[in-house]
Amino acid sequence: MPNLPTSKLVPYAWSDLFNLVLDLKSYPEFVPHCRAVRLLSCKREGPHTTIIVSRMTVGFLAFEVAYPNRAIGDALTRSITVELIDGPLQYLHAVWSFEPRDENHTACIFQ
Repeated sequence: MPNLPTSKLVPYAWSDLFNLVLDLKSYPEFVPHCRAVRLLSCKREGPHTTIIVSRMTVGFLAFEVAYPNRAIGDALTRSITVELIDGPLQYLHAVWSFEPRDENHTACIFQ
């Protein structure tokens, strides 16, 4: 599957960005074309890992699709992996990585 990594230096602490990306239920408020997110489960595995299973609905004009996905946030490695569980999409695998540059700047890498 094609992969186009994207990186950007932003003026925020890595932990703030990590928490924002892992806050799936708020996506309809700020992610373009995200219409709804229904959390199906959220559990902690150890002190650093959070696993969230959700059903996300995205759409553009009259086109709309919903699919279940799993987001695994690992604060120790400062990364969040999102994977498709099932549904109309053939493939979904995304990884967010957060590399602190200093106290208030982070390189966000999305692939």
